[in-house]
Amino acid sequence: MNNLLSKKQKRAQRQQRIESTRRSDALDDRWDIVWFWWFGITIALLVAALAVGVIAWLGKIHQWLPFLPDGFLSRHALFSVYLPCVTLWGAAGIICYRMRRRGNRNKYCFTYPMAFLSLCAVVFRPSDFLLCATQEALWTPCLQWFLVIVAVMALFFILSEVLDQYWQGEFISAVFAFLFIALNEPLAACIRSSSENIVALDLVLLFLLRYPKAKHVFAPIPLALTLCFQVTAQILLIPVLWIREKKWLRLYVYWAGGIALSMIILSLIRHGSWFSCFVRKLPVECTQGGVCYANCSVESCVRWFTSAYWGNTVLLIVLCKLAILALLVANVVVAVRKEVWKNRKDGVGIFRNAAPMILPAMVFLRPVVQPAEYVFLTLPFLLLLRKVARRYQAEWYILCWLCVFALPTGMNDTPMAYLRLVGTVVFLIFSLTNSAGPHAMWFVRTRSFLSNLPRSH
Repeated sequence: MNNLLSKKQKRAQRQQRIESTRRSDALDDRWDIVWFWWFGITIALLVAALAVGVIAWLGKIHQWLPFLPDGFLSRHALFSVYLPCVTLWGAAGIICYRMRRRGNRNKYCFTYPMAFLSLCAVVFRPSDFLLCATQEALWTPCLQWFLVIVAVMALFFILSEVLDQYWQGEFISAVFAFLFIALNEPLAACIRSSSENIVALDLVLLFLLRYPKAKHVFAPIPLALTLCFQVTAQILLIPVLWIREKKWLRLYVYWAGGIALSMIILSLIRHGSWFSCFVRKLPVECTQGGVCYANCSVESCVRWFTSAYWGNTVLLIVLCKLAILALLVANVVVAVRKEVWKNRKDGVGIFRNAAPMILPAMVFLRPVVQPAEYVFLTLPFLLLLRKVARRYQAEWYILCWLCVFALPTGMNDTPMAYLRLVGTVVFLIFSLTNSAGPHAMWFVRTRSFLSNLPRSH
């Protein structure tokens, strides 16, 4: 009897495998058809664009194609319509090509759509380097646009991987990575100005992602490369010093020294442009006086608040920075001792728990802070989201998010710009008092629901 049941079970399992293989083959054929359709339409569009270009070069555009509107080939149309559409079309083709493989469909069936939605949220935002590119050659703003798009897409995939390590949920990590890219005003400021802060954030998150896994000679490169964009990112060496990774630190010193020396030599070859600018700018930043609303730093906020009735603000600035530093240290100690973000007691656990709460120091340490630099607070804000369980916690969290990530850049010329700094301080207090609590039930249920969604095999 048992042998008969086992034979029936084996026959049923074999039949299930056959059906699964048939469905996979049918899905392979569908994605192949989609890919070939995309490829054919792309070839047709390229031929049409080439024909229109030849007609425009011959000066017969109005005679042969009278239905085209005026300004059809203007720079404004190129940068505001054609370039975003070409970017989205190319991304769709890459996704179709990658989804032809079964392994990619199984692993990225939810990540790729979220990545495409993130790209849609980015490409139609106005960019200053595109709107102001009237006298430059065409390839210069197009290259800047390409680099910004690559940096933002790298940010999505790296951020989703980092969140997956903390949350243990691939789908929910992709969803919230998309939401914070779409609803992030500091990131939008980076995109508008083609800022290097996106690249710096990519390198910082890549360092957090690869540090426990990579112990080879190239492991310190992401953090060492941040010397080219954000020097304050080196504060992330604190958890590495804490767990005493001597070999890693030795390699980091070699790489950081080589990169810094290369930057100095290249800048001196170019008549000292970068190095001399850095040397002149450093004391000016450290001793900057007056009030500048676009400078969302502790110094500028204290000067604005006390400018009417306080003479010497140096002592007050020092006291405010010491108080914020004590708040940061308290957050780091609580995160490490109570294993807030990662339930591990070894060196990797110390690093995983300490690093997110050190990131706000990149904002508070600088005497001049642009609104776009608040993008470095993305990871601690996202990690704390799973601790928001009650109504009053949700209210405080939304208030902090509105102050830091939803404040329009049009308020940079008003005292309202300092709400970013106030929101960050309130967030640190909120994190200190609520981060050690249990996971919110809505987060656990959402993660379970998204993880149980059917995958494409």
